[in-house]
Amino acid sequence: MVICTVGHHDFSARFRSTRDGTLLYRLLQHQPVVTSASTSNLGTVLALGCTDGTISVWKVASMNLTKEILGSLKIFRGPSVSSKPVHANDYSADQVLLGHNAQINCVSVSDELGICVSESASNECLAHNLKDGSIFHSYEVHGHLEPGVISLALSNVGHVVLQSMGTGSPTLYSFHLNGTLLAQLVLAEKPMTSLSISARYSKLVVSNNARALVMTAHSLDDHCVLLDQDDYGEISAQELAPNEMHVVFGVGSGRIVCVPLLSPQSHPN
Repeated sequence: MVICTVGHHDFSARFRSTRDGTLLYRLLQHQPVVTSASTSNLGTVLALGCTDGTISVWKVASMNLTKEILGSLKIFRGPSVSSKPVHANDYSADQVLLGHNAQINCVSVSDELGICVSESASNECLAHNLKDGSIFHSYEVHGHLEPGVISLALSNVGHVVLQSMGTGSPTLYSFHLNGTLLAQLVLAEKPMTSLSISARYSKLVVSNNARALVMTAHSLDDHCVLLDQDDYGEISAQELAPNEMHVVFGVGSGRIVCVPLLSPQSHPN
């Protein structure tokens, strides 16, 4: 398997082996810096957002083996042990999605829903149809201050949750895929750095380095604390388990902590 990294000043997206960290290839198809990346749940679509407001979409046949993903992306050539830059003119994205007028801050793509949701520094939130690249919906987010929308979560049942700094205060918005605003919540503390949606339980998990909270995804209420920095140190990373029953955190003490999503020990905030 491979991991994709972005934000490189040579405008590349880089692919490394998860086995030993070897740099496999550098994709040099973009003119601006690539700022964000997302793969779909089934691993068949890769979306890359850029500083010029565009999003390139690459179709992937399989994510099971390194050779299969590299071959199916249509952007790699040569032996897998080579880290040769790839920039030939005949290698291009399957789609380029337009509509933003500022840097893409975050992107999430779903092959099951057939959409790509993206947010920008101008506080815009758009959903594109992956069949034809058209704009499926535009979500109304208040304010125009930068850095705009800073984080995003998309569930496979069509639930969109994002965090915006457009009004100057970190605010969570919960939307249905069709654009209906379900709830919004102004956070009294500093912004959350990670968002995850559990479609299984209709729960939203948010965290920053101080604490992690779980709440009802569609109403943004019923807050409970999953983890606090006093437990194991500052929280540095968050990921929802594939079965959506547990949340895994990386903490400052060097440990990895796994917490049940519906923990009986979670206490109201």
